[in-house]
Amino acid sequence: MKEDQVMNKDEKNVIEKKSDKNIDLEKETVEDLNHQLEQMNKKNEDYKNQLMYLQADFQNYRKQVEKEFQEQRKFGQKEMVKLLIEIKEDVERSTENMNNNTEIYKGMLLISNNIDIMLKEQGVEEIESMDKQFDPNLHQVVSSKEDAKREENTISSEIRIGYKIHGVLLRPSLVEVIKNNKKEE
Repeated sequence: MKEDQVMNKDEKNVIEKKSDKNIDLEKETVEDLNHQLEQMNKKNEDYKNQLMYLQADFQNYRKQVEKEFQEQRKFGQKEMVKLLIEIKEDVERSTENMNNNTEIYKGMLLISNNIDIMLKEQGVEEIESMDKQFDPNLHQVVSSKEDAKREENTISSEIRIGYKIHGVLLRPSLVEVIKNNKKEE
């Protein structure tokens, strides 16, 4: 029995040592697992931040594309509008020397009015130039004349009407401006 007790004590010591080792191993394993968990949480947070940035970038990109699409739609018909303006001006020039009572004249006037309506619906407006100050952003000078009664750089006549589309210059007005030669006394 004493042997059994000694054996039991030895076994107990061995078991206690094994338990201590197991506890140490478990502690190391828990620490390793906690460290791995921390690293994974950091990676997870990094991925989450990257995803949020990507989502924000995509939203910005989508808004930019939508804005460009709207701009393209708004101004994409510029060339067609320019052609309509030229047709309108041709119609108006052809009616200048016509008899006002003819059916052809009335038809041409109707065409010109319909083109005006279409241009207005597209956001096209004429640039008012007569008796205004010359603006290089809206006007193109083709000639000048002297007139002491009028202010310098005032538009005296409009050779060709200018147009804007949605507030943006489509075609500048061709104008004649007042240039007074001031003589020094």
